[in-house]
Amino acid sequence: MLLMNPTSWIGLIVLGMAMMVGGSGLAAPVATTALWEANGPVDSTALSPDGKTLYLGGSFSYVGPHSGAATVLEADGQFQAASSLLEGKVYSVAADSSGGWYVGGDFSIAGAARNLVHIDQTGVLLPWSPVASQPVNVVRYVGGQLFVGSDTALTEYNTTTGAAVWTVASNGRVLALAVSGASLYVGGEFTTLGGSSRSHLARVDVSAAPATITVDPAWQPVLGSALSVRALAIDSLGGWIYAAGSFTVGGGARTNITRVDAATGVIDSWGASCSGGAVYDLALASSSIFVAGEFTSCGGSGAYLAELNAAGAQTIWSPQPDAPVHALALSAGGTALYAGGVFRQMTAAGLLRHHLAGFLISDGMVQLEPGWQQMVGGDVRALSAVNGPRLFIGGDFTSAGGVARNNLAALDVESISPTFGKASLWNPSANAAVHVVRVEPSTGSIYVGGEFSSIGSAFRTGVAALKPVTGVAYSEWNARFNAGAKVYALELSSRGTVLAGGLFTSVVGSATRNNLVEISLIGARIETLMMDIQGGAVRTLQILEGRVFVGGDFTAISGKPRNHLAAVSITTLRLEDWQLDCDGPVYALRLTADGKALLVGGDFTQVGTVARRYLARVDPLSPAVASWNAEVDGGPVTTMTISADRSILYLGGTFTTIHSSAYPSLAALYLANTTPLIWNPIVNGAVNDLRLSNDGSKLYVAGAYSRMDVNRSHIVETTTFPSETTPPLTTASLADNVAYNGITIRPVELVCDDGIGSGCAATYYTLDGTDPDPATSPEYVDAITLRSPTTLKFLSVDYAGNTESSINQRVYTIEADAPLTTASPETRTFNDKQLVVTLSCRDDSSGCAATYYTTDGSKPTTASTRYTGPLILTQTTLLRFFSVDQAGNVEAPKRENYISNRGGFGAVGGQLLLGLLVMVVWRQSRPMVLR
Repeated sequence: MLLMNPTSWIGLIVLGMAMMVGGSGLAAPVATTALWEANGPVDSTALSPDGKTLYLGGSFSYVGPHSGAATVLEADGQFQAASSLLEGKVYSVAADSSGGWYVGGDFSIAGAARNLVHIDQTGVLLPWSPVASQPVNVVRYVGGQLFVGSDTALTEYNTTTGAAVWTVASNGRVLALAVSGASLYVGGEFTTLGGSSRSHLARVDVSAAPATITVDPAWQPVLGSALSVRALAIDSLGGWIYAAGSFTVGGGARTNITRVDAATGVIDSWGASCSGGAVYDLALASSSIFVAGEFTSCGGSGAYLAELNAAGAQTIWSPQPDAPVHALALSAGGTALYAGGVFRQMTAAGLLRHHLAGFLISDGMVQLEPGWQQMVGGDVRALSAVNGPRLFIGGDFTSAGGVARNNLAALDVESISPTFGKASLWNPSANAAVHVVRVEPSTGSIYVGGEFSSIGSAFRTGVAALKPVTGVAYSEWNARFNAGAKVYALELSSRGTVLAGGLFTSVVGSATRNNLVEISLIGARIETLMMDIQGGAVRTLQILEGRVFVGGDFTAISGKPRNHLAAVSITTLRLEDWQLDCDGPVYALRLTADGKALLVGGDFTQVGTVARRYLARVDPLSPAVASWNAEVDGGPVTTMTISADRSILYLGGTFTTIHSSAYPSLAALYLANTTPLIWNPIVNGAVNDLRLSNDGSKLYVAGAYSRMDVNRSHIVETTTFPSETTPPLTTASLADNVAYNGITIRPVELVCDDGIGSGCAATYYTLDGTDPDPATSPEYVDAITLRSPTTLKFLSVDYAGNTESSINQRVYTIEADAPLTTASPETRTFNDKQLVVTLSCRDDSSGCAATYYTTDGSKPTTASTRYTGPLILTQTTLLRFFSVDQAGNVEAPKRENYISNRGGFGAVGGQLLLGLLVMVVWRQSRPMVLR
C-alpha cells in the first residue's frame, strides 16, 4: 500500500472540496442537445461494436426530438423547432390576431416559472410578462381581450402591458371559458365566484368598467352532483351554451354534458349523456358536436371520442381510440378535426396514432386521415387550429415529431452522420418493459432481458436475442422463461454464454432455475450452473476470471445465508465461501480495470460489519471492506462506470449528496480518493444506467428524469471529463547521500502524492541501481530496510496512467567512524560567578545527528538531555557527553571537570574536594585558600 498519513488524506479531501468552489482545472462535461429522447424511463443502454449505435431498453413507447411542452405543426407536416421552450405542462392555448398564441399552464422557461406567455408565429417568446404565480388552466382571446382562469381567480390581462385589468376571486379552479359578445361564460370547480354562489357555471358581463365587473345575478344554472365544468362551447345561432365535465342533470338521468339557454341560464332537456368518465373538451361543427374525454359511452356508444347530432344522439362515427382524449380543435374552414390525448392508436381503423390524430370532415362524414401520422411523446391537452393550416399543440410532453418505439430503440450517435441523434429503423417492439440490453461484440447481436412475452411477432419470454440490423429475434435462440418472468441482469462470459439474473423459476418450460441461469449463445442451450437464489431477485452481475459476483434482493443461495451479495464459481459450479452480507439490496456491481477492487452500489447502510451507505469498495479475493468511503447519502446507487483512463468513477441513482455536498442523482469522483469533481448537472429524477462511448469521450446517461443539465428526458449524451495529465510526485523519508553504520536498521518510507488528481496507483523501486520498470520491478508496499550500501531508485504511477516524469534516486552508504565531540573550555577551575561551556560535534561523513549530556556525573545515554545550546555552569560540575551521527554511529562518552573557586562543595561532593586538597598539599607547602 502507499503510505499517506491521515492528515494528508484530510487535506486532499478539503482541497478537493475547495476546488469544487474555485475550479478543478478539468472542464466539466457538456450535454449534447441533438440526441432524441424517450417518453418513458430508460433502464439500460448498450453500444454497437463500432460505437455508432446506442441501443435503449426501458418502459417507453416513443422516441423523438426535444420540443418542450408546446410546439407548432406546420403546413408541410414538420414540427416547429421553437426557440422558446416551455418546460412543464401546457393546459390551454388561444390564438391571437397576429398569427401567434397566448399559452397558459404550469411551466417554466429557462428555469424561471412563467405559467402565462405570448409566443409569436415563429415560436419566439414575446416581451410580455404578466404576473401569473398560479397555474393557468384556461385562456381565451376575443376581440382584443384576454381572459384567464387560474386555480383561484378569473382575470383579464392587458395584452400590451401584461397588467391585470380586473380579477374576480374563485373558491375553486376555473377550467373553461367561452365568450359571446359582452358575456363571458365561466366553468370550473368553484361554488362561489366573485362572492356569488354558483354551481360550477356562471356568466360575467365584461363590457362594464373594470371596477364594476360582477357575476350576472340572474344567470344561475344548477347542476346536480356537480364536480366540475371542464368545457364550454357556444352555439350562437341556436342561442345555446354547451357545457361538459363531471356532473348530472335532469335528476341524474343525464351525465357529464348538457346545454343551457345562453340568455336565461335554464338547462335544456337535450338528451345527450356521457357515462363512465368525465368530458374534457367540445368542438362545435355545423350540424354536430364532437365530444372528447375519458367516458366509456356517449350518446349510446363510443368511448373517449364521439360525435353527437343535434338531438344529442351518437352518430355512426366511432374511431375508438385506445385511451382518453383531452383536447379537440377544428380547422378554420371546419374541414378537419384534430384530437389530442393519451391514446396510441385508433382501434377502429387499426392505425397507430401517438397522442395526436387528424380527421377529415366532408359531406357530413368524418374519417381518419390515413396519411396523417404525427407523433407526440406524451399527453396532448391543448390544441389550436385557427391560424390556417398550422396547429398549435400543448400538453404534458417534452418531444414531438419522433417515431413510435415500444420499450426498445436504437439511436444514431455517430456525430458526423446526417441522422445523428435520430432513431434508426431498428424496431423490435417489445410488448412490456426491457430492463437490460447487452451487445455481443463479435457478432453485434443484441441480448435483452425484461418483463416482455413477445418481441415483434416472436414469442419470447423474459429474454431474447435480436439481429443488429433488423431487430428481428433470432429464430434459433429461444430461451423461454416461465410466464411472468422478470430479467434484470445479463452478462456475457468468455465461455460463449450469457448469464441471466432476475426473478424467475424455470427456463424452456422444464429446467428449474431460480433467479440465475447460464445460457449458451449457440442454440440457447441451458448450462449446468444451478444456484437456487432464494428470498428475492438477482439485480446485477459481474464476471471475474471464472467467478460471477451476484447482487440483488436475495437472502440465501442454495440454502446458505447470503444477504444481497455473493460470489459463485462458474467453473466449479459452486457457491464460494467469499461472503460480505449487506443489510439492503445491491443494484450495481463494477470491477476496477485491474480486477483488484469490486465496487458495490445499492440501498444498504452496512457491508459486512462496516458502516457504508449506498456505496462500498470491497476486495474481490478476500471479503474485506476498504477504508475508501464516498459518504453517499439520500438514496441508493443504481449504476456505475469508470472513465477510460481508470481515474474517474461516474455514479448514478437517486442519492442527493456526496461528502455532504449536493449531487442529485449523478456525480463524478476520483476513484482513488473519492474527491468529487466539479460537475453538478440538474437531474430531477433517477439515473438508471451510465454508458461510456467506445473511445471514452462521451457518457450516455439514462433514467427516469425530464431534466439533466439541459431539458432532456430519459436519455442524454454528454462529454466526459478530460484525462488527467499531471504525474504524481514521490518522496523518500531519508535524504540523498545519507550514510548508515550497517548495524542499526534504517527504514526508508516512500510517499506518493498526486494532489487532487486521480490518485497514486502504485510505486515501483529497485535497490541495485537499475531503473525501475512498472512491468518487472517490485511494487512498494511497506518501508524498505537498508542493510548494505544501496542505490534506491523509485517512481510512481497514478490511476490516470501518468508515470512520474523522472526517476527518483537516493544513494545510501556505510560509515563506521563515530563522531567526535569537544567541549570548550576543557577541564578548568573558574573564579567567576558562572562559566559558559559549549559542546561541538564533528563528523565528516554522514554528519552529526545529536549530542547528549549529564551534569550529575552519571553516564549519559540517548535518553539524557539533548544538547541544544551553551551550558551555564554556576557551581562545581562533572560534565559527561557524547554524540550520534546520521549513520547511527555512537561516540564513547567523554568527561570534563569544572571547579568553582567561590566556596561550597558544589556538585562533586566531599570526596572530590578532599582529593583536590590532598593534591594541593602535596604540591605546595603553603595552604590554599578556597574562594
